[in-house]
Amino acid sequence: MFKVAEPLRTLFLVPAVMTLRTPLLLAEAGRPLDERPESTTAFSEKIIAAQVGMWAGTMAYVIRAAWLPYDLMAGRSVESTLEAAQKQAARQAMAPANRQVRKNYRRLTR
Repeated sequence: MFKVAEPLRTLFLVPAVMTLRTPLLLAEAGRPLDERPESTTAFSEKIIAAQVGMWAGTMAYVIRAAWLPYDLMAGRSVESTLEAAQKQAARQAMAPANRQVRKNYRRLTR
């Protein structure tokens, strides 16, 4: 069969997590702000995943930029090096969100 990349497999879990989380969020809608654990958790998870993803993506670019002279001396073109940097940065930036989606799916399906 087809091999699906890890980020795409996680992407398929997003609708399931949204479906499982929606009733919990609706049940908390009438409560005071300090009594909404699922809402608070959902918001903080997204902020943390975005922050960590931003730093991970930036660091991937910095690391590839540091290796650029070595790649050029090895005979690789600038385009292929930058393409590899973009792929690595995107993979690293999405990794925290992917981990969080898998973690939420496991927690909500118990």
